[in-house]
Amino acid sequence: MNRNRVYPLAIGQCLILIASGLFGPLVTAQPPEQALINAGGQRISVPVGDVNIDSWWFDVGPEIDDLKPALIHIHGWSEEGIHTGRYSAIYARAFSAARNIVGLGVTLRGWPGTGGENDCGLQQPSDISKIIDWLEVQPGIDPDRNGIVGGSQGGQVGLLAAAISKKVKAVVAYAPLTNVTTWHESTDLAEEMINEYVNGTCSTPGTKTDRSPIFVAEDIEANVLILHGEADERVSVNQSISMHESLLAAGENSTLITIPNAPHDPGAPEWDELATLERVWSWLDGNL
Repeated sequence: MNRNRVYPLAIGQCLILIASGLFGPLVTAQPPEQALINAGGQRISVPVGDVNIDSWWFDVGPEIDDLKPALIHIHGWSEEGIHTGRYSAIYARAFSAARNIVGLGVTLRGWPGTGGENDCGLQQPSDISKIIDWLEVQPGIDPDRNGIVGGSQGGQVGLLAAAISKKVKAVVAYAPLTNVTTWHESTDLAEEMINEYVNGTCSTPGTKTDRSPIFVAEDIEANVLILHGEADERVSVNQSISMHESLLAAGENSTLITIPNAPHDPGAPEWDELATLERVWSWLDGNL
C-alpha cells in the first residue's frame, strides 16, 4: 500500500457505481475521453484568469420546463500526471442521471488539462468561485440553485469557495481537510510527504490558516453536508466534527454523517456507497 496516496473521489466508488448501471457506457474507473463523450459528456474549458479549468458538462436527465440546478464536482488529490478530473466527470454524470441536476466535473489547477500548480487550496477556491459566476449565467441553469460536491482536497476547496461566494447554495464534502494547521498531528502520510506537502506546498505562499475552511466557517452561508469515515487515517474524522461544530456555532446549516469503520476512500465497502449516495441525493432534494 502506498501510504503517500490520497484517494481521489474515488476509484472504488467509481467501480461500484459503474457496476450498478448508473453510468451506462462508462466502463473504467478513470475513463478515456471518448467514454465520457459516449456517456453524454461535453468537454469544455472555463477561463478563470491565468488558467482555463478543464471541465466535463453533463445534462443527461429529462428535459423540463423549469430551470435546472447545477453542481460543480471537485476531485481530491492524486499523483501528478493523472487525469483526475475524469473522476469528477463520473460523478457529474451520476448526479445528473439520478436527480436531473446539471453536473460540471472540473480539474483543479495543478493537474493535466488545466495546468498551473497545485497550491493546496490557496487559489483553487477562487477558481471555483469564478466558475460559480460562469455557471449561473448558462442557459437553462437556475442561478439560485448551484452547489459543490468535493472529496478530500475537493471538499476543502469546495468549503473555501463557499466562504468566498455567497451564490453557493449547497456544499457536499466527503472527508474534507478542514484544518491544515493540525493535519500533520493525525494522518498516515509518510514523514517525507508531511515535510514536502503539508509543511511545504500547504504552507507557502500564504499560510496553512489561509487554506483551512474551519477558520472561515462564519462566512459560509451555504447549506453544508459533511460525510466522513470514522476510521479515516488520512484525514481524521475530527476535522469534520470540528468543522460541523464551527458551522453550527456560527448559526449555519450543517449536517454531519459519520460512517462507522470507514476509511478515507468513499469507495471502500464500509461506506456502502450506493446507500450513502441515496442519503446525499435525498439531502440535496431539500437543500439545493
